[in-house]
Amino acid sequence: MINIRAKLMQFCENNRPPYYGTYRKRSKYIRPRRPFIKDADLLDYEVDSDDEWEDPADGEDIANSDGEEDGDKDEDKEDDEGDGFFVPHGYLSDDEGIDQDVDEEKGEEEISDQKLKMKQKEFENSFKRKVQVLKIKKIGCVWPSNEAEFQKQDLDFLKTFKMHFITPTPIDLDE
Repeated sequence: MINIRAKLMQFCENNRPPYYGTYRKRSKYIRPRRPFIKDADLLDYEVDSDDEWEDPADGEDIANSDGEEDGDKDEDKEDDEGDGFFVPHGYLSDDEGIDQDVDEEKGEEEISDQKLKMKQKEFENSFKRKVQVLKIKKIGCVWPSNEAEFQKQDLDFLKTFKMHFITPTPIDLDE
């Protein structure tokens, strides 16, 4: 198997995108000691391929559209809202969820509709709740000398937290 290295040919002054790939032709003249010598047998240095290159058209031609689709956009917006593509929050299709017997499903369809309505109300209420700014609680180091200054409410706040040791205590330093 022949190991052919890929080459990147990119020139800053060209509009043409860079070429990345293999180039198998070997030159008789271009070698590591003379990398910039011209090989007229292999390459035509007079042709500028950048002149042949045309940029692809990006997007729609707005100059020639004459406002054809201006009225259609408003109609599409109205149709999209009621087409049933989006489902409400918490909605499960019939085939989603736990597999159940057919007899059980008939009675539970009403229950699932009620659950769906409750979930919708909860979801809407979560957006209606006002966001409150969190109050910062800063407590510094408490030393035995300033326990009298330590406020009771700060002490009550700290009592809500507990410390759990991961390793058995006391830790033996000799091991």
